[in-house]
Amino acid sequence: MLQGIDVADCNLVINYNFLRNESLTVQIKGRVRKRGGEMVHISSDRVARRDRLNVHRTQLMNECTDNLVDFIQNNQNVYREELKNLNTIDMREVQSKVLRKLEESRVKQTNDEFLLYCKKCKVLVCSSFDFVVVDNQQYINITPGFKAKYKMIEHPRKDKQDGMSQDWKKISKVICKNCNLDWGIEALYKGAVALPLIKIKGFRITKKATTRHYIVKQWKNVPFKPQEISLDTILKRLCDED
Repeated sequence: MLQGIDVADCNLVINYNFLRNESLTVQIKGRVRKRGGEMVHISSDRVARRDRLNVHRTQLMNECTDNLVDFIQNNQNVYREELKNLNTIDMREVQSKVLRKLEESRVKQTNDEFLLYCKKCKVLVCSSFDFVVVDNQQYINITPGFKAKYKMIEHPRKDKQDGMSQDWKKISKVICKNCNLDWGIEALYKGAVALPLIKIKGFRITKKATTRHYIVKQWKNVPFKPQEISLDTILKRLCDED
């Protein structure tokens, strides 16, 4: 009854519960629907003082509401301007809170070892130590163990650059050999060497020491920091292996 059930013929409400605040007082009084109806409040001596305080607050709230309505009706232009300012301030506060939350949720990168599993089939793929980053944007793993875990299929958009540098040309898609989940692409660098450019969103990351799991969509949010090297260094490594 207190939370909003309406009986049109109700002319008397008897309340014997303690009302914690003025809002509840207004709610229960509103159950009296018939004109001329009354509300009777039964209270013990122990809570009577707080009940009277709630009644007083209700009266003040009603007076404030009436005064606010009068002000809006007589000063509509001022009210609209103030409302516009408040909305602007509220939006700035919301944006600020969202940015703070994003900053707090960002994972701190460490030099600890992490294991990467395929996000779909959960097969162990490689170690975080196997990855290197080139030009702070291309994440590459050229270890033989990693190469054994994926296969390549034709890329449907290999003629599109999709924001890639002109030095790179897409050749194929890199997918999990076990479940075919998309792991990234293989691209040709300056027409000389094909390298796997890996997307981190295809993997589940687990800290080796604690088995804590991470799922991220972008490399900037991984909990480890891949070694930064030049493409010349990668090419030298490949030549040494050959």
